[in-house]
Amino acid sequence: MATATAVATTLPSKHRFIPYHNLFHPAKGEKVSIYYKIDSSTQVSIKLYNLAGEMVRTLVDENKGAGQYWIDWEGKNDDGSLCAAGVYIIQIKTDGFKENKKIILIK
Repeated sequence: MATATAVATTLPSKHRFIPYHNLFHPAKGEKVSIYYKIDSSTQVSIKLYNLAGEMVRTLVDENKGAGQYWIDWEGKNDDGSLCAAGVYIIQIKTDGFKENKKIILIK
């Protein structure tokens, strides 16, 4: 299985958001693993968008306590269908924080 690691940007001390394997091939069983860390309880939203700005999948939309979390995206949309090859945007939002990262799904 091929792997790639996202270049991590230094975030404010209370937030960490890093997608791993941001170039992935879901038909070969690969997935994007998204790490995020929050220092205090907050509402967390992690959504995926295509380059047309259409929402593809909601991964997280709930209140989370302080801690470190992992969530995987296997390349499927909210209906469970495999997404088309291309560039996708992962967006994380919490109270007072928002950041986007690019990932590439290949077939």
